[in-house]
Amino acid sequence: MTGQRWTDPNQGIGFFDDFNEILASGNRYTLTEGDVASSIAGAGDYEFGAVNLTAGTAANDEATLALLEVPNARISQGNGRVWFEARLKLSSVTDGQMAMAIGLAQVGGAGANFIVDGTGEVSDVDFVGFSVDAGDGDALRLVYNTAGGGGITEHSANAATLAADTWFKVGIFFDGNTTLQFYHNGEPVGSAVDIAGTNFPDGEYLSVAVGAKSIAAAAHNLHVDWWAALQEAA
Repeated sequence: MTGQRWTDPNQGIGFFDDFNEILASGNRYTLTEGDVASSIAGAGDYEFGAVNLTAGTAANDEATLALLEVPNARISQGNGRVWFEARLKLSSVTDGQMAMAIGLAQVGGAGANFIVDGTGEVSDVDFVGFSVDAGDGDALRLVYNTAGGGGITEHSANAATLAADTWFKVGIFFDGNTTLQFYHNGEPVGSAVDIAGTNFPDGEYLSVAVGAKSIAAAAHNLHVDWWAALQEAA
């Protein structure tokens, strides 16, 4: 997996990956396969490619994918607008089967146990994005966190209802001032977030990250068709 990264001091920095090339080394990415049954591999039966994160056959097996030690975004007043978007699908939305998280995470934070065993909650890292936990498999949650801030803030417990093996898009837009909005399939979901609020990772350096975890003892898949992030120059 290589992706395309561009930098223009007058415009900003951006990153896009359509996953049309999957390299065993990971290239620009850190790959975490939490056990021998978990894997991260190309899914060649999709146009222009996709990546398949397979969480293995034992409970709490996991697979995570994150950009290497290079941030994509810093959400802070006066630091420029920020966009994130991805297209993905889950193999199961049955309660207690699998958990996932995708969004912008602390650089280096989306490794082993990015998703907490048992509960499926996002671990205590800087994060803003989307989650499905163990308790409600078809509920798309909107969450954010500052590492060491006392626990994940659930902005919305059910921003959208998901279906198994069905593609959907998620997105984040920060206006460069104080307001962040979440999106599902191109439509705003949940109320706007004030980044000055408690536990939001205001000013932290963040990178694209995704993880899947088996809650039940069976293999589960999370496909990502593409993702993108853009930080506008201040």
